[in-house]
Amino acid sequence: MKKHPWITAAFGAALALLLAAVLIYSRQIIQQQAMDDAVKSLQQVMERTDRHLHQIEAAADSLIPKIEQHIDQPDMMFEYSRELLNQHPDLKGCSISFDPYFYKEKGQYFSAYSYKKGNRIVTEQEGNDNYQYFYMDWYVIPRMLYHSYWIEPFAEKSTSGIVVNDIMTSYCQPIQGGPDKTVGILSADVPLSWLADQIENYQPMPKSYCMLLGRGGSYIVHPDSTRLLYETIFTSTIEHPDTALTSLGRAMTDGETGYKSLRLDGVDSHVFYMPFRQTGWSIALVCPNEVILSNYRLLLYFLLPLILLSIMLMFMPLWRLLFRRRHFAAVLLPLLVLTATSCHNNQPNKQEASNQPNPEEQTGDKIRKQLDEYEGNRWFQVLDSLEQIGKVATCQADFMRGEKYEEMEQLRSALIFYNKAIEGNKLLQISKGNFYDAYMGVCTGYLNNNNVELALKTATEGYEIASKDSSIVGRDMSNNLQMEIGMCQLRLGYSKEAAETFEEVRQGALQLAQSYPNSPNCQESCMLIASNIINYYMNQNRFDVIEPWLDMMETALERYAATNAPTEKYSDYLATLNCDKAIMWSMTGHHEEAEAAYQSFLSSNYAHKLRGVYDQAFYLETTEQWEKLLSIVLRIDSAEIAAEVPPTLDYLINSPGIIFKAMVKTGRKEEALQKAEHIVQMLDSVKAYQHRSDAEELAVIYETEQKEQEIAAQRASLNSQRMQAIVVVVLLLLIFLGVLFEFYRKLRRAHTLLEISYNNLVIANERAEESSKMKTNFIRQISHEIRTPLNILSGFTQIITMPDMKLDEATRTDINHKIVENTDRITGLVNKMLELSDASSQAVIDRTDNVLAVQIAAQATDASEVANAKHLKFDLQVGDAEGAVTITTNEQAATRALTMLLDNARKFTHPAEAKNEEPTEQQQVTLALKKTDSTIEFIVEDTGIGVPNNEVEHIFDEFVQLDEYYEGTGIGLTVARSLARRLGGDVVLDTTYTSGARFVMTLPLA
Repeated sequence: MKKHPWITAAFGAALALLLAAVLIYSRQIIQQQAMDDAVKSLQQVMERTDRHLHQIEAAADSLIPKIEQHIDQPDMMFEYSRELLNQHPDLKGCSISFDPYFYKEKGQYFSAYSYKKGNRIVTEQEGNDNYQYFYMDWYVIPRMLYHSYWIEPFAEKSTSGIVVNDIMTSYCQPIQGGPDKTVGILSADVPLSWLADQIENYQPMPKSYCMLLGRGGSYIVHPDSTRLLYETIFTSTIEHPDTALTSLGRAMTDGETGYKSLRLDGVDSHVFYMPFRQTGWSIALVCPNEVILSNYRLLLYFLLPLILLSIMLMFMPLWRLLFRRRHFAAVLLPLLVLTATSCHNNQPNKQEASNQPNPEEQTGDKIRKQLDEYEGNRWFQVLDSLEQIGKVATCQADFMRGEKYEEMEQLRSALIFYNKAIEGNKLLQISKGNFYDAYMGVCTGYLNNNNVELALKTATEGYEIASKDSSIVGRDMSNNLQMEIGMCQLRLGYSKEAAETFEEVRQGALQLAQSYPNSPNCQESCMLIASNIINYYMNQNRFDVIEPWLDMMETALERYAATNAPTEKYSDYLATLNCDKAIMWSMTGHHEEAEAAYQSFLSSNYAHKLRGVYDQAFYLETTEQWEKLLSIVLRIDSAEIAAEVPPTLDYLINSPGIIFKAMVKTGRKEEALQKAEHIVQMLDSVKAYQHRSDAEELAVIYETEQKEQEIAAQRASLNSQRMQAIVVVVLLLLIFLGVLFEFYRKLRRAHTLLEISYNNLVIANERAEESSKMKTNFIRQISHEIRTPLNILSGFTQIITMPDMKLDEATRTDINHKIVENTDRITGLVNKMLELSDASSQAVIDRTDNVLAVQIAAQATDASEVANAKHLKFDLQVGDAEGAVTITTNEQAATRALTMLLDNARKFTHPAEAKNEEPTEQQQVTLALKKTDSTIEFIVEDTGIGVPNNEVEHIFDEFVQLDEYYEGTGIGLTVARSLARRLGGDVVLDTTYTSGARFVMTLPLA
């Protein structure tokens, strides 16, 4: 060895290369084998569970012919429900339920329900006014689908004396009373605990587990039982964005098969997933990476001594040279500097490269033409590639992404990229048109979000830049941005200022169009400016001021036609002009001119397109021609189907909502009720579409924000791999020189910092858990508050529309009262939600109303109905001095804030229904007025449950409910305080009062 150090080094190098090859190759083989075993295990779990569920399905399906054969014998249904439970001990219950009044002798409700209670089977008739089973998901969904269906897990408690504590899922099969006539549902209830045992008891690998997701990503089976029913796989991504988890959830809910590697619940894991039978569910096996690579680690531990030996042998000549000549420090220092410099120089500088494109940069039109060949995610991937190689600047790429997302109607994503495009005004040097269009996109995005003040600020900034630009594009966009300013002023209520701004826009647009009569873009821009302002005025019913704008639009359209513009485009603009004219003439009393313009509109091809059909419906609605509106319902439906209009809330309001209004106006009550029921049924589809759309858009936003970091991390990883050999050598030399002591000292310091960080994380986690719990409770309460009145409305609607139902006047009056009451309840809840969205605003509310303080108290008393509450005695105390006090405030906001305080007192003096409490004695609520030198105090005092001292300020936070058994959403006090403070006052809790709660709302006198 001493005589031949270079032979030793060569042997060590050969051994190191051999070991490296073994490790790389073996890692791939071991990981692939472990993944194959995991997939097989997942298939075994699914197949085993499938056999049990198939037995339940077969037994239930075999019972259907017996039921249909003896459908005229209702008492036999009890025997059949018991028979199914006797055959399958794993079932929890079985119900054979029928439509209302199917058995007239049994009344409205008939459901033969058998369930297990201990070791015996109990059979009862289910259904009453408190439990209308025919509105439940397990009854409605399979009845509408006309085939069997596995219901998402649900929990039932204390229903008609039938106590079911288990969370269950049900296999439901329709019962036919004749050809294509469903009359009932057979439901076999499977306890979720049984299904969980079938899945969770199978653990193919250490520390692994299985989970089962529902159609919307809700947890059906999971080791953490607290997530069942109340959480989905997307829940944690709302507050802590996780693109990998979002991608996994979307893949599973879409019914895909595959695997993903991600960090799940703080553990790096592989997740293998596949659809679960034909239920629409998805099953997954979660395996920590340490389990997948456990055999590889064993191999690594075995080879580690050989690796260290090979490295020592490989550097034997250098080792001997350094220690003989004592030049170790002189060699080590340059080596470290070289390593750091290499790593630094190899880091990517994406910002510099992308924002300074090379001279061969392609024009925007060529790039768009190239991108038009691709669709979906591929479009974005190609644009990313063009940006990375410098063919397109980052700001220009951001503008293109904004355009694409706007085309895809993902407006939040579009707003983000438009904002990025105008940062630093770099896009102005590349493409003026794109730069100003990005400003317009930002303004439109803010207006869509009802952030009018920010839209006004952005439009003003863009106008200041464009007004200094003397080019055609600059002058044109200066007019458009000034128009946006006018629209913001109009939205903010500054009608006079808006009219002055619009007049300046009109003069500027006409001057530009007249200066360039042969430019189709200038004429089209002039025409579109007029059209947009016309639409804004029409939406505000300002028909008396739109005639000059119609003239401007008509003149611009004539000049546009003279530029040899596309015929179809010209025809569409002309049809729009005629429709606007028809509306204006009709609303100003010129009916002959209106009819002529309307007929011209109908004769155009545009009238048969979706946008044209909507314009026609808007004209008929505005002019209250309800019969004609109903005559084009089929055209509206056909156009929407052809255009594949998605089920959004705007669609629900603008299409079915308008048709419903027309039916009501024409007295078609039965058709209106059917349409109302259809609208209610569509709400779930709208909610599901909106949830899916929001989830996709949020995922795009999160992925976008992390993309640059991921690219940089990938490049840094490649550079790190190139320098691995040098780093390893340096680390080994440092280890041999005794740097372990320094490493240990740093490790101790890092450990101390980690303990501090951990303590901070514990505190933050506790706060996050509290916030999550509050939001979860709020969502549950909102669901209950909305679903209860909707069920009542749906039930009464069915009763009224039954052809054989005869109702006396008293019953009809009572039903009408209930419908109005529950409609008002939903309206009030929506109003609270809208007020909550404005609760965090710091904007001062205009105080221009001179009103008596006692008048505010009286209006709030009436609005809260506290004086009519049977469980309490209400007392309004107003002294002579206070009765004459007049204050300057906003009457509506002040009344609303006091109403919420009175409503709060009414609710928390009433016994909690969820606790089944009985009233002990009549409660007291008092509203007193007290005048001071500069304020008036509204004191609401009650003898209810009160507020603990440690919750004095906490109760004013959003979603806070001190007792979840009481009704409410936890937002009333938040909104009340917000309104009072924005009026120059405040709402506080008087802690000196101990017989209940005393809230004091203070408002300034002037």
